[in-house]
Amino acid sequence: MSYYVLFYWLTIVSNLISTSVIMGALAITLFIIGLIAKSDQYDPDAIAMWTNIQKKCKVVLIVSSIVYVFVPNKKDTLLIIAGGAVGNFITQDSSAQKIPSDITNFLHTQLQELTKEAADELTGKKPEDMTKEELLELVKKNQ
Repeated sequence: MSYYVLFYWLTIVSNLISTSVIMGALAITLFIIGLIAKSDQYDPDAIAMWTNIQKKCKVVLIVSSIVYVFVPNKKDTLLIIAGGAVGNFITQDSSAQKIPSDITNFLHTQLQELTKEAADELTGKKPEDMTKEELLELVKKNQ
């Protein structure tokens, strides 16, 4: 795959996810309108029309849910691509196999930084600045 195609898909992946959310919301709204309209109708043709619309809404909702769940966001996509590139480099380059401890230390450091950033986003405080009670409350809340 060329990098042009890869970068193209990276730029539109967030739009695809947003569109699936909007389509899902519209499908749910139209489905509910169909339920209300079917309950007020006595005409068999109108009931058949709303039933058909509801079936289409179910399909749109299922497809948009699948897109939302299985299409990674831009951050996850970059992580997948970078991880694959690093994996290919390590398996194919003979000099890279000589430095596994450096890679392990780097990954350990990065994971610690990501953990601290995640804790800051959740509480607004760094774990070092929190009291024992605040830490216990945070753990209980996130379980």
